[in-house]
Amino acid sequence: MNAVKTVHKYEVDRGVAKSIFSIPITSRFLSLQVQDNKPVLYFEVNKNLREATQTFLAVETGAEVPLGVRYIGTVMLDGDSYVLHIYWYRKQGLQV
Repeated sequence: MNAVKTVHKYEVDRGVAKSIFSIPITSRFLSLQVQDNKPVLYFEVNKNLREATQTFLAVETGAEVPLGVRYIGTVMLDGDSYVLHIYWYRKQGLQV
């Protein structure tokens, strides 16, 4: 069976410290963007594969960054007055 890949969007919750998603293993991170003033992650996924729980962290400028996270990107929200830096507690199987 051929692996059919599709692009999926995952919205990072800016109101909580961590956003947790179930993402199919071997998914590939594509980009971090802003849509409707919210940070969103785009992944290329194969929905036929089992999923793994992934955790993303939104950190304000000047806040502490925990150990063991991988930087994904920075977004500017609210007319560029609010800046968040997005980090990923990356687990095996997913590609950056």
